Amino acid sequence: MNNLPIETYESVVQQRDALAAENAAMKSIIQSVKEMAFSNRRNAHNCGPFQMTDLCDDLIAECSVVTTVSDAFTREWMAKGVDMYAELFKDTVNMDIKHNKEFHKGTVWYAAQLRKGINNAQ
Repeated sequence: MNNLPIETYESVVQQRDALAAENAAMKSIIQSVKEMAFSNRRNAHNCGPFQMTDLCDDLIAECSVVTTVSDAFTREWMAKGVDMYAELFKDTVNMDIKHNKEFHKGTVWYAAQLRKGINNAQ
């Protein structure tokens, strides 16, 4: 990382810090859910598959965490994998064939969709 331009380095540090913050939030939620699930309240509620109780509702609400940075990071790595496949495909097949050109174009498009968001790519 010492050879990175300062802007790139700062961007990587900011991304690292944002990912660490999301990770800490998830760990905190896990601890909170454990405390709720295994406290004395556990014996007073039926949290089976056929009956939702206030404990279950509390656990579900407590589990809600937004991971915007982690999701974007994951989407970028997924897209990079598709990009690598697109390049490999382009370098190993006859690109004069229309079907191959269209397939390559589709993989590049799909990588762009992944970067936008997984719901848009489906």
